[in-house]
Amino acid sequence: MTKTTYTGFTFLVILSFSATSWAGMDCTNPNESQQVLECAKAKARISEVTLNETYRALVKAIESSCPDGSSYCSETKKQLVTSQRLWIQLRQSDCALETHQIEAGTAAFETAESLCLSHRAKERTDYLKHLNGQL
Repeated sequence: MTKTTYTGFTFLVILSFSATSWAGMDCTNPNESQQVLECAKAKARISEVTLNETYRALVKAIESSCPDGSSYCSETKKQLVTSQRLWIQLRQSDCALETHQIEAGTAAFETAESLCLSHRAKERTDYLKHLNGQL
């Protein structure tokens, strides 16, 4: 999976399309395989943007809680980075497990993978928000 960098403008453009309507499609009740795939991909992209924004907000909260750069904050940030990197590996492994019986490159595979990535990103976003609330 390639790493995608979103600018503030791109973030706003993506958010301007709701999860229920992407490129003119109604994602509340998609009725064709291609619509299901495109809606799953859109949901994954939006979930990833939200996750990245939440992660950056947590990093900023950690940094602002210790303006003097104490070792406690430095260690907390280091632990967060390590945790996030390990979580990315776990997410990839989990989604590989969920999709291993589906032929790679097919619409079914892409749909299942996108839905898995979206679900895992939402779980992680909720967890990071919980951590941010504890600072």
